[in-house]
Amino acid sequence: MNRREFLSATTAMASAAMVQPAAAFTPQPLRALPRLRRLYAREEDSGSWLFYSDGPTEAPKVIRAKVIEEVFGEGTYNTLSLQDHWAMIEAGWFSGGDLHQPVPLGDDVYDVWRGYYHPATEAHDLLHAVFAPKYGLMRWGGRLPNGLDLGVHPSTPRYATARAQWDWNLLKIAEDVARLSRDVAIVLPNGGRGLEAL
Repeated sequence: MNRREFLSATTAMASAAMVQPAAAFTPQPLRALPRLRRLYAREEDSGSWLFYSDGPTEAPKVIRAKVIEEVFGEGTYNTLSLQDHWAMIEAGWFSGGDLHQPVPLGDDVYDVWRGYYHPATEAHDLLHAVFAPKYGLMRWGGRLPNGLDLGVHPSTPRYATARAQWDWNLLKIAEDVARLSRDVAIVLPNGGRGLEAL
């Protein structure tokens, strides 16, 4: 269903039941549903492991603010997450000229993607959320007892990382995440082969 069909269907619904208040037929944006997030680890030259999420490695297109405001009403654009945009695009509600491709320079949408949805930063935020209740994490991170290093780096747009310093830390972190969260899973490199002997 494209935007034109979506708007036509909404208008038809509103006119079909005139006894209902008009506000009952105001179209509502599609919200992204929570899903299991998978985190991976990439070995760095130093021997540490950098976590990254299953999120997009390049900034995906989003729906233009003007289009959102026209369809869903004034002020709606600022209530949506980028994941909500992607869910509506994936559902086929918006396409073509309705969309905006974020670019690195002078684009606030790109800065939001880079600061919160880039796979490395998103992995940091997901792990921070998993361990904060247990460890009462500080805003700027630090090293946890299981060997997870969380760090927010001084950059604009925001950049944050989560690292396991050694192989045995990687295993311990994966065990802790499996025990503490149903929403996040760590996928060990090579299925954990070569690490399990530690």
